[in-house]
Amino acid sequence: MIKCIGCLIYDCSKDMVLLQQRGKNCSYPMKLGLWGGKMEQSEDFATALARELREELGVFPEYEKLYPLDTFLSDDSKFIYYSFVMVVQGFEVKSIRKEETFDFVWMPLNLIKRLNLHPGFRKTLEKKMEYLDSITQIEHHKHLKNKLI
Repeated sequence: MIKCIGCLIYDCSKDMVLLQQRGKNCSYPMKLGLWGGKMEQSEDFATALARELREELGVFPEYEKLYPLDTFLSDDSKFIYYSFVMVVQGFEVKSIRKEETFDFVWMPLNLIKRLNLHPGFRKTLEKKMEYLDSITQIEHHKHLKNKLI
């Protein structure tokens, strides 16, 4: 079975999500989606996600919370994709690794359905948009409350 992992990075100080624009030589070239990739056989979720983000962003962001988002299992049970929402604060992209990533975009959550999305990510959004809205509202309100204290 092929196991993959990915995450949607949500910055509560910006109230925006960070999307990866896939490279020209990847499957679904130039589509926007989650950060991540294939898990190695001996890896757990945390190790795989840290490695993948370092490979694609050059850094593993310091995060405040990690929420499970979705688990997709292919009809033939040969492919599984675990996705998460990573909550960060004040994250700045310093560089991207061009092997798998063409570019990136910060975007308000309510606008991303309009974009040229990876079809798997689009399906996850369709199923999980209310959940994502609640996460972003909770985390953004926490951030604003902490700013006032």
